[in-house]
Amino acid sequence: MSHPLRKRLAELDREIASKRRKLFKLEKTRSAVETELHAAATYPILTLPVEITAEIFLWLRDLQPLCVPRCQMSGTIAVAGVCRAWRAIALATPRLWSNLRINFDGIEHEAVLKPLWVECFIDKWISRSRNCPLSLDFQSRSVLHFTESRLRHILRRYSTRIQTLSLDLGSRDLRPLRFDSAAFPLLEKVYLQYHSNPDEDVDFPRPMTIFANAPRFRELNMQWSQLDTTLLALPWSQLTKFQGRIKNLDLFALASNLVEVKCALFPNEGVSSTTLITHHNMKILILDNDCNLIQHLALPSLQHLDIAKMDNHELLEPFLKRSSPPLASLSMQALKGPTGNCFNRLCECMALVASTLEDVKLCNVPEDLKGISTISGIFPNLRSLQISLRNTDHESGLAKLLDFLYSPRCTLRACKFLWARSPFLDRRAFAGTLRGTHTHKVDTISGHLARLVQGGMSVYIGTEDKNYLVG
Repeated sequence: MSHPLRKRLAELDREIASKRRKLFKLEKTRSAVETELHAAATYPILTLPVEITAEIFLWLRDLQPLCVPRCQMSGTIAVAGVCRAWRAIALATPRLWSNLRINFDGIEHEAVLKPLWVECFIDKWISRSRNCPLSLDFQSRSVLHFTESRLRHILRRYSTRIQTLSLDLGSRDLRPLRFDSAAFPLLEKVYLQYHSNPDEDVDFPRPMTIFANAPRFRELNMQWSQLDTTLLALPWSQLTKFQGRIKNLDLFALASNLVEVKCALFPNEGVSSTTLITHHNMKILILDNDCNLIQHLALPSLQHLDIAKMDNHELLEPFLKRSSPPLASLSMQALKGPTGNCFNRLCECMALVASTLEDVKLCNVPEDLKGISTISGIFPNLRSLQISLRNTDHESGLAKLLDFLYSPRCTLRACKFLWARSPFLDRRAFAGTLRGTHTHKVDTISGHLARLVQGGMSVYIGTEDKNYLVG
């Protein structure tokens, strides 16, 4: 009875052995074909010079912030894990590892509790940068995740190599970091962000001394909502660039070598109406909130003025009179008043700097372009003009615009006119062919503008999203 079963079992064993021999031969053949394929195949990306590949990696580095322990999400780690060739290039490019961005609040609590786990990761990362100057960007708003003492030890360990430092500590005090006891010989740029608790009174009984031993310190970006800048003992005289919110005008008195300032004055109740500070080195002033600050300043070296909100045009003229600056660039909201055209009022003020003004940008102009012709001939060096209009009469405005652009006195090389809605450029107009000639021709608005472009002028006319001059 069992004989047939044994016979059947033996047949199955022989068949399985035969199949295994065939499978072994197929696998061997496949391996040979795969080897031949890899030898013959050429990947264009791998043919790039190592230097170009390294530069591409540097661009990719900043695409994704690093967050420990999910470090595999960073651009640097990603490219290093693609293949052996890329990993070798990444590890041989020290600059690729000189930037480190960490959100300590995003680290899993279990990882933080491991002794020196985070510190070892940072050490390993920075060791690959060799001797390159470092750019460190740390966010640590919660003391429960990462204490000030641990952060202080990290900063002290690498203080002699830090070139750019960015810190966002929420509402945590900076004092425990002890910046005054560390040397930062390469430090140039600092970004400090502070979020004060509106339910708590911020009280610093004594000024915080920070970066006293940073001889190259030049740029400060300080986004602190309610902290007076005078409560910081900084090497103010070293600063050449500042960005942030200020509560008074002491910055302009303390930092006498400032060249560029972008600031907002919050609040300004504590500034006396008679306060006036003359700053001789400032060349660029960008005001984020309003124009009230300029009534307290005289800036004889100013070259660029950008005012986000120009709600009092009466402040501009006295500012320009007492400053007499070589102003080359002006950007602001349109001047408003009870009577008169905004262009006329602008020209009256700008006549004080007409000989040097090259670029003008006016935003949110409420009137049409009928007064634009007043600009011609007043500004002999005007090269670029940008105007953003609202409630504009397209019919009369576009005709006046053509007269202005065709005028022999128009010195513009580039102009940009933005409407709140799409302009109608198919209307036919009777205007000159090219500036400086007396020949006139009937053509559409777009046709006239296209001919100006062919004559060498850069023209943009339309909305923020589309230039309707170019199809």
